[in-house]
Amino acid sequence: MFMFSVFTSLLIYFAGVYVFSSKRKHLLMVLLSLEYIVLSLFMLIIIFLIEFDYDYFFLFFFWFFSVCEGAL
Repeated sequence: MFMFSVFTSLLIYFAGVYVFSSKRKHLLMVLLSLEYIVLSLFMLIIIFLIEFDYDYFFLFFFWFFSVCEGAL
């Protein structure tokens, strides 16, 4: 189950990177794909932190900075 979750989140990440690189003339699509990439990285970090039983303190920092980046 762990490998399926990792592959799924990486697939989502690369789909976001593809949309980011292919829709460079449409500003709204670029911004939405950046948020999509951030959400996929957030999901990947959650999967790794749950699997290896680490503290979720880093997750809150990532969440804080991604929200601030999205608000800009």
